[in-house]
Parts: sequence; structure tokens; C-alpha cells
Amino acid sequence: MSHDPRLTTTHAHEPPQDFRLNVVVLGAILLAVFTVIALAICAGIFRGYSAAPFRTPSRAVDFGPSTEAEAHIRPVEPSLETDPTSTLQEVRRLERQRLETYRWIDRPAGVVAIPIERAMELLAAEGLPVEGAPPPPPKKKDGR
Repeated sequence: MSHDPRLTTTHAHEPPQDFRLNVVVLGAILLAVFTVIALAICAGIFRGYSAAPFRTPSRAVDFGPSTEAEAHIRPVEPSLETDPTSTLQEVRRLERQRLETYRWIDRPAGVVAIPIERAMELLAAEGLPVEGAPPPPPKKKDGR
């Protein structure tokens, strides 16, 4: 175990020094210099934006009624749900219909949505496709 002479004192009444004061002072000076530089950069950016001419937007912005007659027209009230239970039931009915019926997704391409139960049956029977495996041979019209 080595002994650091900086941590010991030659006099009995002096406390040991565990840091160098010149390093702390140098750090404080560097922090102050970088803070002044950052503030100068921010001030320059602010002056640059303040001196730039104001550009109008490229598209028209509607800030409200343009005539006295339009000022007296009340805005449309927000449409609130009067019966959330029936709305939820209707949403669920439409979701169930999408999951339980056949429908065309892209008729020209021959893409059809099938009921989810049938899709799970087919997936269980045929399994998931494996990457790099050759595609299965097409089935004949008689189902073989």
C-alpha cells in the first residue's frame, strides 16, 4: 500500500488536503467561459430572428368572421354521444361482421377476407409458411 504525500501534513494543526484548489478554480473559470459563449450564441440567434422580416404564410389563414353578419352566427355545437351503450354495441356488431363473414378485399387481384374461425382452421391444418421453403403445390379443383 503506497502512501500519498499530498494527503499528509507536516504540521499537526493543518487538515490534510484531498483536492487541489487550482483544479477547482480552473474548472470554475472554464464553466464561466463556456456559459458566456453559450449566452453570446443565443443572443446572436435571437437578434438574427428579430431582424428577419416577417413572412406571411403561403396559404390563407381564416381568423374568424370577415363581415358583421358572420359575427352573429353561432358555431355548431359539438356532437356528443347521446347513447354510448348503443354506439358501442353498433361498433361491436360491425367488428363481428368483419370477422365472421367472407368479403372481397381486392376483387381484381383475387384477395378475399375469410371468417376468422375458418382462417384458424386452415392455419392449424396447413401450418405457418417457413421462410425459404418452396411454396406448396396448387390444389386442384376437386380439392386434392
